[in-house]
Amino acid sequence: MECGLNDAEENPVTGSVLAVYRGRVWAAKGSTIYYSALGTYDNFTEPDDAGYISDFHTDTGDITAIKPYRDYLAIYKKNMVYLLTGISPDDFAIIPFANKGTMSPNAVTNADNRQYFLSSGIFSLEQAGELNQIQLGSEISLNIKSEFSRFNKTKMGSAACLHYEDKNQMWYFIPYVSDNYFHTVWINDYVNKAWYKRIIPQNITAACVYNGYVLTADENGKIYREDFGTTFAGEPVKFMWKSPFLSIGAAHHRKTIDEFYFLLDEEYDNDFDFSVYKDYDSGFSDDVERIYSSNPDHLIWAADDMPEESPYIWTPEDEEVPVWSINRDTMEKAEISESNYAIQLCITGEEITKSCAIIGLQFREIYNDD
Repeated sequence: MECGLNDAEENPVTGSVLAVYRGRVWAAKGSTIYYSALGTYDNFTEPDDAGYISDFHTDTGDITAIKPYRDYLAIYKKNMVYLLTGISPDDFAIIPFANKGTMSPNAVTNADNRQYFLSSGIFSLEQAGELNQIQLGSEISLNIKSEFSRFNKTKMGSAACLHYEDKNQMWYFIPYVSDNYFHTVWINDYVNKAWYKRIIPQNITAACVYNGYVLTADENGKIYREDFGTTFAGEPVKFMWKSPFLSIGAAHHRKTIDEFYFLLDEEYDNDFDFSVYKDYDSGFSDDVERIYSSNPDHLIWAADDMPEESPYIWTPEDEEVPVWSINRDTMEKAEISESNYAIQLCITGEEITKSCAIIGLQFREIYNDD
């Protein structure tokens, strides 16, 4: 669609980054940011209303991303973030904000009342204090910092972040040096402040959020729905979770944990493998066992179109004595042997029948041994 956006030499501006802010379309190319007339998307020539701003603060670096946040328009360059305020050309103002920037226009995301951006780590703009001032948040990627040395710095412009709002997650598709496709996805749960690693077997080239769920596309044009069911294109979805090393008290004392329990969600079946790494040795696991909990006695409401004979229902509607579900104890005990300074819990599943729905952990009867 023609919008009449030309640069100072009357050349069409193409390949720009775009945003909508305060009733105007904003486009950036090179070190210049253009804005349309108020209430229009295709009028960039209206006198005293449309216009452009170039080389602000004598910074001639290219603008790499723009995105509204609160009352501001955040303007990103490779090593800098600026904030634009105002509602008209008479009071537009741009102020330097942080000496961190991004090369990834599609990896700037608003989530959880913050604006996250991919730089040398993953940082955020956030409001704080009684005056709701904007400040630079702390880095959220410290737990996966070692991965950044494996990312392809020359292709960071192709990185993307998807806000998977239904799960309170951000999915990061970041190029690796040794991979021409997105096989590895880093998922940040910003509510639980946890990171998950997802491995995709297909050669993924693009991804988006549509109708509330995540879609990916491979090199052959096939489209996949992510995070759905227990398989991925017929292959079992493997999972693994590791806790940090837990000292469970004084770090310089060995402890014996006499009783350890998983608190499981009784609405789901649980079938996973459990193991323990001890005393900061991540290379050897101990106390390997299977945790299994099935709940066949739960009452599940039948659909209207299901048959009305056994085994689809437990008792007829006119039965004198109805049958109801019986609540089960959701505590499952697991073994943590020997006396240890610290332990790391590991939960895995590699088969199609494996699943887990863990609500919490309980440590009971902890004794210092020295």
